[in-house]
Amino acid sequence: MMQPRCESCGGLLEALPATSGELNEDAALRVSLPELSPAFGRILRAVLFSLLLFSAARFGWAAGGIGLALAATGVVGVFTVPLIVEE
Repeated sequence: MMQPRCESCGGLLEALPATSGELNEDAALRVSLPELSPAFGRILRAVLFSLLLFSAARFGWAAGGIGLALAATGVVGVFTVPLIVEE
């Protein structure tokens, strides 16, 4: 850039540092996630917890009757405490 102006458009050419707002090679790969409301998280946890309890009871009932269904439901309940408890 020997001349102070662009020959094709007439704009002034200045050497400025690159800003973070400019696109680079990595910027095309970044994806911004949408903001979700807390109610969505609660509903998702409740649905997932219900699905896990139902599937454990169904599997336990098919494998060994009421006793195994109750035991499977208890095991699922113990291991899904972090899912139930909201942070």
